[in-house]
Amino acid sequence: MKGSELNHTHLSIDINDSIQLEAQGLKRVQIDGFKSANSDEENQEFLMDLEGNIFDLNGNFVATMDDGDGDGGDAETS
Repeated sequence: MKGSELNHTHLSIDINDSIQLEAQGLKRVQIDGFKSANSDEENQEFLMDLEGNIFDLNGNFVATMDDGDGDGGDAETS
């Protein structure tokens, strides 16, 4: 799934249904200390696809997990 693909598919997903999320290649994650540009809350929940793209719970792309430097996979915004 490409970074902006989630926005353009117009899927209706029950974010509380882990089976439905898994069927779409998504999982619910919480990133300690990360604040998206769309919210002032820290430690909020996000959706992450199989490629490491991170979306807020409204489906807006917010970051990509960077695991290339070996320090545990920090989120990088674009």
